[in-house]
Amino acid sequence: MGLAGLVVAEIITYCRGIILKMTDNPHFPIADNPHNALLETAVNELETADIAAADGGKTLTATLRQKKAAVYDRMRPYRDFVNEKADGDEEIVNTTGFALAKLPAPKGGLGIPGDVRTKTLPAPGEVEVYCQKVDGATGYQIRHRPINGGGPGPTPPPIPGDPTNPDPVIISDAWVMEDPLGQLRQKITGLESAMYHEFQMRAIGAKKPSPWSGSVNGLAA
Repeated sequence: MGLAGLVVAEIITYCRGIILKMTDNPHFPIADNPHNALLETAVNELETADIAAADGGKTLTATLRQKKAAVYDRMRPYRDFVNEKADGDEEIVNTTGFALAKLPAPKGGLGIPGDVRTKTLPAPGEVEVYCQKVDGATGYQIRHRPINGGGPGPTPPPIPGDPTNPDPVIISDAWVMEDPLGQLRQKITGLESAMYHEFQMRAIGAKKPSPWSGSVNGLAA
């Protein structure tokens, strides 16, 4: 997101630069971009909290931390939105104000993660998702959404008239994208309990991420 190591004043300046560049960006029409206004509100609230906390006090300082966390919460989905729309095109990303990640360039394109699997964890709403190592990958990203009618393992294609292989009903078309991490195994938390969720993984490296893997279902305890 480009926020690592920045103090509050720098975060405000950086985020407002993104808001400015995205306001009239032809690659990201405002009509299709709900993130700009949400980020602007969060940044304005952070600035207000920063001014109020200048005189000190535990309560005002705690509020400042909360408002800073709120900006991060708005920046994560905004970053994912930009990555999805730009689809690896650095020239488009450069029009947004977001910083390009400095990653080592692999010799070839990144392969799609294989053998993606899930494991139900004891804690409510938690599932572990993992895959085989992809050469040249510096990290892996997971996206998920709840489904109804799914079962464990890869999502099979429906067979008409076969009651043992129903077509899972997607409860929400919107994928929830987790932050890219280096680990092959990642714990996903905050899922709706006692429900199957559909998971996909992709490898992250220089320039364009790999395509998303096939879907695999996992049950949240």
